[in-house]
Amino acid sequence: MTITVDHIDANDARLTRHFTLKLPRFLKHFAMAGAGFSPALPLLARGLGALLWYSHFLDPVLAGGHSFGQPPPILRDPSLKAHFSNLSGRAFADFLGRELEQALATWSYEGLLTVLAYPQVGPRPDLVAVGPQSVTAIEAKGYARTSVSDADMLQFKHQAAQGPIPRHRWAASVAFGLYDSVRVRYHDPAGEGRKPSREDSLKHLERYFVEINATARQLRGTTRTINGRPYVAMALTDAARGRMPLDIAGSDTLTKVTLLIDPVRAADTLDVLRSALANARSEQELVSPASTIDTDSMFIDTDGIGISLAS
Repeated sequence: MTITVDHIDANDARLTRHFTLKLPRFLKHFAMAGAGFSPALPLLARGLGALLWYSHFLDPVLAGGHSFGQPPPILRDPSLKAHFSNLSGRAFADFLGRELEQALATWSYEGLLTVLAYPQVGPRPDLVAVGPQSVTAIEAKGYARTSVSDADMLQFKHQAAQGPIPRHRWAASVAFGLYDSVRVRYHDPAGEGRKPSREDSLKHLERYFVEINATARQLRGTTRTINGRPYVAMALTDAARGRMPLDIAGSDTLTKVTLLIDPVRAADTLDVLRSALANARSEQELVSPASTIDTDSMFIDTDGIGISLAS
């Protein structure tokens, strides 16, 4: 899938960028959106289940297309389409948060509010993209419509600036033309207001990698060796408890989907984070994480979570 991105960066520089997401990479970001951006095992299983639930929308992409489809007329539901569009918008925001903000983890804003015991009142954005040295709040949208105005973007950027969680900057990420030709407007103005401390950023990442390590331990009975490294695995059919219908759209591809976690990378990252919090090591060690795998049949992200389509 190729997407065109209208990007305004923190210095107000504007450029048009083009990104190509191979299928496993998009499915990873979509599954994480379906999981509410939590790497806890039950929620990752839910994220894999979202691939089944929305399989008719995904079918053109599974077949190599560059936009999404819709269910047969008898199954069409405007609410379901709106839900899929929203998850897709969040998936693209997660992708761009990692590409443009060098994030290692994405949290749902609501989830992080709960963890940090902030009151859940007032307007707030959707996501928090966290890197070793930056925290970016993101308002993420996804639409069927084929245009998004400057006035819309100002409204979404205002929404991104709300909420009590300290951040270095905020951005609005708005995907549109999802069923025609996917485009994204990603506008990232300079941050203002209360910024997070170094400890805040590292603790956000620590929480994320604690969950990945816990999930890796729960899945340790199912392993694969890839390029000489051990990965733990959860097949989509396992997540669905073997009850996947045989007539779903894209079934030939979806039956091959397996979620992978690199337990060594997760443990090493957590060790660096905890050492950095104790001032025994520098978070600079996390700025250039281990390289990803990004092929037509497999994608492993910088957080060590990935998707395989290999049989």
